[in-house]
Amino acid sequence: MSQLDYDVLVAGGGLVGAACAALLATHPATAGLRVALLEPTPALPPQPGEALGLRVSALSRASERLLARIGIWPRALERGGSPYRVMQAWDGGGEPAGPGCITFDAAELAEPDLGHIVENRWIQVLLQERAATAGVECVTDAVSGFDPGPTSARVTTVGGRELRVSLVVAADGY
Repeated sequence: MSQLDYDVLVAGGGLVGAACAALLATHPATAGLRVALLEPTPALPPQPGEALGLRVSALSRASERLLARIGIWPRALERGGSPYRVMQAWDGGGEPAGPGCITFDAAELAEPDLGHIVENRWIQVLLQERAATAGVECVTDAVSGFDPGPTSARVTTVGGRELRVSLVVAADGY
């Protein structure tokens, strides 16, 4: 068997993949692993004065704790993060406050809020930066082939690299 290039290869640098790579690199139990993050189009930091992007996520308190553990939570709020205290969800054929509606309210939980609304791209930038500073090799490429084996997998990239890895995390959204 040939030597491993990485212990873990995370394919996809969106919110989930970048969070996975950053958490693997920063958690004491996994910080010694060799991790690569494969993303064909890394997120670019916003330019000064650039308007907020339209793609946002409602992060729960649990997600906030995860981002705090990774070390990016305080910065996550720098680009317009806003708390939400009430959330309603209803089925596509129903009406708000109708029979198919459910309401979540922070006051009922004696919490100050349910979480925060944040810009996706900003969180993605912070996660990718944190992964890189924690030792993750960020590779601008994508998977084109995957050949699993009994103890490792061979991953081929669009750019022609052939990588041998112990674990592949598929987080590329395809």
